[in-house]
Amino acid sequence: MSPPAPPPQPGANYRFSGPNLPSTVGLARHWVVDLLHVGGCSQLLDRAELCTSEVVTNAHVHTTSSAITVDPVPA
Repeated sequence: MSPPAPPPQPGANYRFSGPNLPSTVGLARHWVVDLLHVGGCSQLLDRAELCTSEVVTNAHVHTTSSAITVDPVPA
């Protein structure tokens, strides 16, 4: 088993990119949830998971781009 991920660093930028495939939806969703969890933002998990699924699914279904990128911006 690998050690737990360190928390996100203040001021750091995180980005997920994957191919425009159906499987990228789940990968992006889990990546966002994991990032929020290790960053101590567990109260946002349900909403962020749903929003990520919707937006990445729409990108997959309605674009011809070869890649999908999730670039979260801290509030």
